[in-house]
Amino acid sequence: MHKQSSEDELPKKKKKVKNPQALLGDDDIYASFLDKDGTWSEPMNLGDDLNTDFTETTPFLAPDGKTLYFSSNREGGKGSNDIYVSKRKDNTWIHWTEPINIGEPINTEEYDAYYTISAAGDYAYFVSGKNSLGKKDIFRLKLNQPVTPSEPTAIAGGDVAKTDTKTKTNSDPTKADAVVLVSGKVIDAKTGKVPANAKVIYEDLSTGKELGQAQPDPKTGIYKIVLPYGRNYGISTQVDGYVGTSQNIDLSKLSGKYLEVEGKDLTVKIVEVGTKVEMNNIFFEFGKAALKSESYPELNRLAEFFKKNTKIITEISGHTDNVGSDEVNNRLSQERADVVRNYLLSQGVPSERITAKGYGKTRPKVTNDTPENQAINRRVEFEILKN
Repeated sequence: MHKQSSEDELPKKKKKVKNPQALLGDDDIYASFLDKDGTWSEPMNLGDDLNTDFTETTPFLAPDGKTLYFSSNREGGKGSNDIYVSKRKDNTWIHWTEPINIGEPINTEEYDAYYTISAAGDYAYFVSGKNSLGKKDIFRLKLNQPVTPSEPTAIAGGDVAKTDTKTKTNSDPTKADAVVLVSGKVIDAKTGKVPANAKVIYEDLSTGKELGQAQPDPKTGIYKIVLPYGRNYGISTQVDGYVGTSQNIDLSKLSGKYLEVEGKDLTVKIVEVGTKVEMNNIFFEFGKAALKSESYPELNRLAEFFKKNTKIITEISGHTDNVGSDEVNNRLSQERADVVRNYLLSQGVPSERITAKGYGKTRPKVTNDTPENQAINRRVEFEILKN
């Protein structure tokens, strides 16, 4: 048997990434990012936290958006290619935790690669040459369920109910964090049909940054998106010739196990006189007309809508529940409508195109018999008066 020289036995020294496009070894892992105009950025080498002089291949980014599984024949493995896992430290995409060999029974002395996990984290799928019927086969392995520190107590009114924020997250470094799978339908409110070329956009309301897009099924209108815990999300639609509603799911103070949230429907309405749209992602301080910062993505989107549709004249209306006196509710609803109007004016929308009116508790959408229904009635809407 040939024995390597002492020089061959020394670990190869990693090269530092000076050029983000530079190749470090036989095969490296790169990332490319989708821009808003539909084009992809130039591939970027993910750096020497991940890549070595050996082969790094078959990458899979878990649904949590930060846990990366890949295959490598680097030193220290069990033989041929093994599967490793690393977690992204920040948004630069070049800083990662030290890759960990995920070990037995998945890694063997044979070739092991193409590791993927389901969004629920219950099964892993991979390719291996060990115990295969041919050269390499596809295997499935049932995983232990992720650590579940504290499940959210309820899903009510479209929002995940707040729970204990001092829970522990999954401590197993080889596992991805739990996520929430959100689904619903995109439907034309008038016809009940699926609008053509619809997009579902989800964003971080705390920063206004768009995080991703999904396209609903053209026949059923059903969309599905995966949301990691730790952010306050806004979900909205983008359809030419329509104005759409939005949804809010606040996971910013939660951690928990895999959840599926259904029925987050997004209706769209044709831009025409009489169209009313509720602005679900506009938030105020409790009992006040002061806007929360999470409101700005929705307000900026509305300002762009007015700039694009230059002939629209609209009314911004404020509404309350039935708690409190008529005087207080009328004043609060008017002040909130005024605040929204003033923000739109500050973004360049002409003042003659927007009026503001507070209706207090006189126009409830539902009966005020539960806290959830009262929350529905506390809202801001806009109605197209002329087009």
